[in-house]
Amino acid sequence: MTAQEKPSYTVGDLEEETGFDRRTIAYYVQEGLLPRVGRRGPRTRYPRLVRDRLLFVRRVREAEEAGTVPPVSLSEMRKIFERMAPSLVAGVADGRIAVTPELVGEASTALRMPELRRAGKRRMALRRRMESRLMEAEGPMDAEGSPAYGPPVREPVADVAPDYEGLRAPPAPVRGPEAVAREAAEAYARRRTEARPRRSAEARLAHSLAKLQKRARRRLGQDDDADMDTWTRIEITRDIALSVRGLDEDDRKLAERVRKAMRRVLGRGGGGG
Repeated sequence: MTAQEKPSYTVGDLEEETGFDRRTIAYYVQEGLLPRVGRRGPRTRYPRLVRDRLLFVRRVREAEEAGTVPPVSLSEMRKIFERMAPSLVAGVADGRIAVTPELVGEASTALRMPELRRAGKRRMALRRRMESRLMEAEGPMDAEGSPAYGPPVREPVADVAPDYEGLRAPPAPVRGPEAVAREAAEAYARRRTEARPRRSAEARLAHSLAKLQKRARRRLGQDDDADMDTWTRIEITRDIALSVRGLDEDDRKLAERVRKAMRRVLGRGGGGG
């Protein structure tokens, strides 16, 4: 039995075949990219789907480094797995299907689950039947899109002089001093917002890291029973990862902002992966 024909894998098998260590695999399970298999241990067996998804992530990261696809976040990767058939995930994992922008894009409908494709075909067939019935009810159309049973009916036009007096714009309402002051304050706030210089990528990264550290310290300080050895891994590139202590599920969005900010900074420096 070859490695690809195995019905299940140990964590050591997954590390050897995919190149991801067990901490990264556990982090992907926590982020919802991989299915949970119960309590983890040395004898835990993982299904073929876990191996295929890990290799799928590896192929996407390699395509990102080659510049053939844009960066794909973990939340976007989770959505790809939700809409893509397992057979297609296995095809990409084994190298039989290339990673393209259409494959990882949100608008890719050709690679969705078979049941979603069937639902889309049923909606299209229903729409065509409704259009056909509407055309039968209205009868044949001429070149201008009007019913072909006779000349188009036109509304009679009254032979009267236009009322220019009624076309004049109504007078503007008189504004009180409070309305004038409010509008002046709003205009001043808009000018200040437009004149405010945009922060650089490095400044946004520093701000996000400081916020992440402040939140982690506050949570650890409020919870005396907190596990001081609980770390959250934030994968930046294939070779760089950030570990933060004291975070939970509520901090996922902030962690994702930090990841994107670091990728932008690394990309400007020529080292983005």
